[in-house]
Amino acid sequence: MSPLTPDEADWLRRGLSLAAEAIEAAQPPGRQTLVTVYRVLFPVTEFQAEGLAGAIIDWSRRDFSIPEVAVGISFDRAANRFAFTWQSHQPGPGEDVRRKRPARDLRGRLLPDERGAE
Repeated sequence: MSPLTPDEADWLRRGLSLAAEAIEAAQPPGRQTLVTVYRVLFPVTEFQAEGLAGAIIDWSRRDFSIPEVAVGISFDRAANRFAFTWQSHQPGPGEDVRRKRPARDLRGRLLPDERGAE
C-alpha cells in the first residue's frame, strides 16, 4: 500500500475544509475536532484525485450528521473525466446542524462530558 500523493492529500484537505464549519457547529461548545485519516482505499482505474474531496465530504456528512455540502458533478466527454464544483455548506433558513451520536474515545467509551448527553 503506497502513501497518498501530495495532490491526493490536498484534495482530502480541501474536502474536509468545505465541511469543517458544519462539523464544528455539530460539536458541543468549546469542543475541538481532530480528523485523522489512517487509510484510503480506491480503485486505481478511472481514478480522479478530486473525488477524494467528495468522499471525505460524504464521510463527514454521515459521521458527524451534518447537512450536505453542495457539490456539482458533471462528466466532460471530451476530456473523459468528471468535473467538480465545490461550495461550502451554507445553512438555509431554519436549517440547523445537530449531533446525533455522542462523542466516544478510540475504544468506544463515552467521553466524560458526554455521559449525560442524549
